[in-house]
Amino acid sequence: MRVSSIARAAAPPVPGISTYTTTRMRFAATPPTDEVVRPRLQAVVDQLVKKYGYPGAYIYLDGPPQAGYDGTPLVVKAGCDTVGTATPIADDPLILSASITKSLVAGVALQLAEEGKLNLWDTLEQRLPAKDMGRFEAQRAEPLISLLRHASGLPDWLNTAFLTHATQLGWTDEAARQLTQPLDHDAILDFTKQADHGPRTRGSFNYCNTNYELLARVIEEVEGQPLGQVLQKRLFTPLGLTHTHFETWPDTTTWANGYSTYFSSTLPQHPNMHWNIPVLWGRASGGVVSTPQEIAALYRGLYGQAKNKASKTGRRSLLLHAPESHERLVNSVIPTESNNGTQSSLGVFRRKGKPGFFHNGSPMGYKTLAYYNEETDMAVVAFVNSDQNRHELLGSQLAGLFREVGFSV
Repeated sequence: MRVSSIARAAAPPVPGISTYTTTRMRFAATPPTDEVVRPRLQAVVDQLVKKYGYPGAYIYLDGPPQAGYDGTPLVVKAGCDTVGTATPIADDPLILSASITKSLVAGVALQLAEEGKLNLWDTLEQRLPAKDMGRFEAQRAEPLISLLRHASGLPDWLNTAFLTHATQLGWTDEAARQLTQPLDHDAILDFTKQADHGPRTRGSFNYCNTNYELLARVIEEVEGQPLGQVLQKRLFTPLGLTHTHFETWPDTTTWANGYSTYFSSTLPQHPNMHWNIPVLWGRASGGVVSTPQEIAALYRGLYGQAKNKASKTGRRSLLLHAPESHERLVNSVIPTESNNGTQSSLGVFRRKGKPGFFHNGSPMGYKTLAYYNEETDMAVVAFVNSDQNRHELLGSQLAGLFREVGFSV
């Protein structure tokens, strides 16, 4: 199915679980030219199309010069933007970042902690409005940091009740109408109330979109502004981003087409059905629209470690100034349910004992990945323009393909 062809024709994001391998890249000792790196990355996107069957694949990479790479930002692509044609994906198209949004919401929470406006060990009862807190009696004493790490024990509004509802509707015009209605905070919590409240171990990892909806409400209470305005003020404007938006988009920027298999295993589905919606649903679960280059700028802005003599580590980022923020990101981790050493941190994931912060997104019609290595200052943003093979995470696929072409992961 063609999910989006212009800014007004986009599917709602369906954020998915993010537990995949980091991609720390080291290059052989060769002359510093991007022509060493480019063929390797081209082989990766070619394989995403040929091996995994995606219509199109895209990788954006930038960072300082190092062995095998001259520091020039690279865009490599394979396949097509429009099924049945040879039209390539644009060089820097708008995409639904989906759950990568959570990294940005967590970044704002860390900024507020730096400024003394928010204590991440405050409880939900201390910070949530009484109306919201009344829905989650069992979590009254849960600290805010458990929301960031996905360790609160809350039920997931999206991966249970909402998707059950969506599946029952099927792929019809009425389903399109219902599924693309923007959900506000109360509607999201209503789905949470209907969600599976089965046993969960508090303090253990359980990926849950509800965590970030509640965190967003806390941020809105502290700042006295809607989440979109807070993100604009604290992240998008300081970094000079012009194509990054929250729950809206411009009509002038090229979208990457996306194709969905949520209701059928064949591609494309209903090529004439466009999702004409003015607002994305999902809020903090996945409401940010951006481009690969601007997502890379956001990750570098949050996790980049520029030299700073006032810091114990000699480092600081553009948006997070206190060394304590970086220490929290590195140390406030819990293991996920995977067996590859993946750890859940504050809005991002890490690999045990390795540098790098990452998150994936699983919107309808795409798979996305954002990664930043704070040691090499290398940023990678990748996406494929179909959600087929939904249970295989893009990061895991990329990690395997990087190994095939000679990157050390």
